[in-house]
Amino acid sequence: YGGQVTGVDSQTAIAAMRGAGMTWMKIQVVYRPGNDPSAVGGLIQTAKGNGFKILVSALGQPSDLAAGQGGYIQGFASYLGGLASYGPDAIEVWNEPNISREWPAGQISGANYAVMLGNAYAAIKGSSPGTMVISAAPAPTGGEMAFAPGQVRNDNAWLQELIDAGGLQYADCIGVHYN
Repeated sequence: YGGQVTGVDSQTAIAAMRGAGMTWMKIQVVYRPGNDPSAVGGLIQTAKGNGFKILVSALGQPSDLAAGQGGYIQGFASYLGGLASYGPDAIEVWNEPNISREWPAGQISGANYAVMLGNAYAAIKGSSPGTMVISAAPAPTGGEMAFAPGQVRNDNAWLQELIDAGGLQYADCIGVHYN
């Protein structure tokens, strides 16, 4: 098991994680069109150099996704393929795509996310077949009816949409938030 850090070279975090018996380190990176994966490559190598397996959680901005549509998804997948070439142990593809804070309002569905996941899976495995692909963890919620339509999708319904769209074939592991 492991923990999320804001800096892979923080000696305080490293000591605390080792003291707790953690072997995995998670970092979160935000993709913007044009980002160079080499900026994250050094972080991956630093975490590994400190004896940790590394999980990179990669996400983007809902506004960029909404504006770019399929071209954005291709660019994001290409970026993840580039990240994979630096040897992370796992890549989590996006974060909480069932809420409008993380995915474009009105476009929230497990089926829409499955398109992104499929493209990302192909790019990651094409660069590094041994890198584990983890689906985005949906936000745990049952409050869909309390929001305007298109703002939130309950996690169980979103996961069923992902499954129905064939999304499980594009993930080695399904991400879950234990909030």
